Amino acid sequence: MTYDVVMPQLGLTMEEGAVVSWQKKVGDWVKKGDVLFIVETDKSEMEVESTDSGYLNDIQVELGKKVRVGTVIAMLGDQPGEVTSAAAPAAATHQAAHQAAKPVATAVPAHSAEAEPATGQDEFAASPRARKLAKELGIDIRRVMPASGRRVVEEDVRRQHESVIALNAASSESSQSKVNRMRSSDALQGKKTLVTGAGTGIGREIALEFARQGSDVVLHFAKDSGADSAAEEIRKMGRRATVIRANFENLDEVEALAAKAAEFLGGIDCLVNNAGVTFNRPFLKITREQFDFIFNVNFRAEFFLTQRVVEIMLRSGGGAVCNLTSIHGVSGAPEHSLYAATKGAIIAYTRTLAVELAHKGVRVNAIAPGWITVDNYFKAVPGFTEEIAAETTHRMIPAARAGKTLDVAKLAAFMCSDDSTFMVGQTVILDGGTSALMSLISDFRNESANRFGRGYVPGA
Repeated sequence: MTYDVVMPQLGLTMEEGAVVSWQKKVGDWVKKGDVLFIVETDKSEMEVESTDSGYLNDIQVELGKKVRVGTVIAMLGDQPGEVTSAAAPAAATHQAAHQAAKPVATAVPAHSAEAEPATGQDEFAASPRARKLAKELGIDIRRVMPASGRRVVEEDVRRQHESVIALNAASSESSQSKVNRMRSSDALQGKKTLVTGAGTGIGREIALEFARQGSDVVLHFAKDSGADSAAEEIRKMGRRATVIRANFENLDEVEALAAKAAEFLGGIDCLVNNAGVTFNRPFLKITREQFDFIFNVNFRAEFFLTQRVVEIMLRSGGGAVCNLTSIHGVSGAPEHSLYAATKGAIIAYTRTLAVELAHKGVRVNAIAPGWITVDNYFKAVPGFTEEIAAETTHRMIPAARAGKTLDVAKLAAFMCSDDSTFMVGQTVILDGGTSALMSLISDFRNESANRFGRGYVPGA
């Protein structure tokens, strides 16, 4: 039996790629899982593994030539030299030319019931039955990711359909439930809060939730600000709010932030240290400049801001500090050594600072969120979509969903309220059971194509 190897789709937006290197030559035995070739796209260069075992009997594309996703680029066979009659002349031609090449190489039996022959470079790699089902369900076949690197089959379409249903169910709320969610619980009535990194994502939702529960809020931001619109929402709730910009690389601006916030609010009761930059890079590739930037923004600025704010709190009888860390501070993930170090530092100083300040009336606790889907995922992860997030988290996280920014915001509000006065020095892991599971990371051998930190970290 022979097997077509087709150009895989390495991301939902990928339309074509070029084989820049073959790791096997014609005539070699290829085992399932072996790196077969390296593909280059406009965004990245990635190793591609074979999903089948067999002899590499034919290579049908030139090195460096771009071809469409789904194009047949090579052929495997159960026997050496076994190719289809149409491919036979190509085998001899390419054998000498390609002696020199985790996504997965798609290999399907050339004559199986679920396969379809290549019909040209514009064809997408999907079986006829998969196409028919996708049409019936109203799904764009090109948005369906094959589960194991092969061309799309019926089961992939069903899986995509189920993921979309689950996503819609999780995000849909009745009008009454929305009203209940937005209604203030008054747990923070009269409090004065400073939230850092409040321009986007988790920080923005924390600022809104604190206002819903009765607090006036100062929203800090560093770059592109969604803080202004959040502040306007807070004012419409009848709370006081303002935004203050501060560069966390500059300690003078950090300390000025504390003073300006206290001046506007008339003191500070609650500090939520949310600001930080997510960053991934292989350990051996991290530069001194990147190290200094990440530690300065993620830890040094928070440390000295908290120092100034605690001085303000002590003058008025105390307060509460909630630090945002991460499950990266308690679990290992490849390429996050620097980021994890800053988050581990936050956990350690939270615990120590808490026991130093508790008897003085200042409580310090922390939250270690897991996967919370925010805008940064769509910028940093190639081909990332809400459908991918829903399918992946449903499969990999015990809670069967990604976290929401509101999940974090409500916990932060509790930590800063009078309902948690006996909670001191704790880091609460909020990850849907991720860290309780043995492992979330499956591929720890290859460098990631993700680029967190782009636009923030020098050289990223």
